[in-house]
Amino acid sequence: MMIKHWLGCGFFLTLLAIPGAAVAETILQQTGVLEPGDLTLEDGSRYDRYEFEGEAGQGVVIQATSDEFDTYLLLRDASGQLLAENDDWNGARNSTIGYVLPETGKYQVWINAYSADGQGSYDVITEAVAAAHPVVQEAQADRLNSQGMFFLNRAQYPEALELFEQSLVIRQEIGDRRGEGESLNNIGGIYSRLGEYPKALELYEQSLAILQEIGDRRGEGESLNNIGGIYSRLGEYPKALELYEQSLAILQEIGDRRGEGTMLNNIGGIYSRLGEYPKALELYEQSLAIRQEIGDRRGEGTMLNNIGGIYSRLGEYPKAL
Repeated sequence: MMIKHWLGCGFFLTLLAIPGAAVAETILQQTGVLEPGDLTLEDGSRYDRYEFEGEAGQGVVIQATSDEFDTYLLLRDASGQLLAENDDWNGARNSTIGYVLPETGKYQVWINAYSADGQGSYDVITEAVAAAHPVVQEAQADRLNSQGMFFLNRAQYPEALELFEQSLVIRQEIGDRRGEGESLNNIGGIYSRLGEYPKALELYEQSLAILQEIGDRRGEGESLNNIGGIYSRLGEYPKALELYEQSLAILQEIGDRRGEGTMLNNIGGIYSRLGEYPKALELYEQSLAIRQEIGDRRGEGTMLNNIGGIYSRLGEYPKAL
């Protein structure tokens, strides 16, 4: 079964309007309708398939738009091998793929509905552009980042680090400040897992400065949390507490209930390490209430465990049990 992913942030652009970009050449343009009887993927969602001829090293930007359903785009080679995919581009329901073609030959564009009940009219356009086109470069950075996360989640840190650093270079070159902050944060996470806390702290602080500069409040809250985590590991609990509380204030401000629950847990952990068990218990219970409210069963289990730990430290063993 094909697993659908969102490939990260980007910017949805009219290709011919990009300052300094070479004029694009349209190599595929179609208007169609997804409707009953069309081909379907294993998840039941409908799709139409088109072909175009491409050349090795050629950049392409593919855009799908619809006012009637949430589009999903796939780019495949002539044999059907998946090369790239995209759901939402820059938070919109329309889809965009930027890619540098690896060889000369035929390629397939699949215009798909994200959900099984998605149907309606659509437009899809494929344009040949320079490999250095901003959309192509942005998409390449997103793919490198996604690949890095794959290795990170498997504790393959050298591989993840190399991919995150490649993504960072591209994002710096094209002036994607939000993406640059994300890459710095990811690289910092690698060094944190390797126990190189000064290096991790340096990278997290660079990320924080960028996110504050561009007004990304959610990213700012996450970076403050990451920096607080480094100080916590270093045993500098007052500094960690200060940063966690700044992060909590931002998450509450933007209405991120899941993030708020996480931060209450983190702050509770600091008070627990300081031996202030009643305060830790109060924060853990607030976090538990949020996890239950939003239906986060994994988080709920974690919080019940943490609350049990406090009762154990207080000698209230039946309650802990």
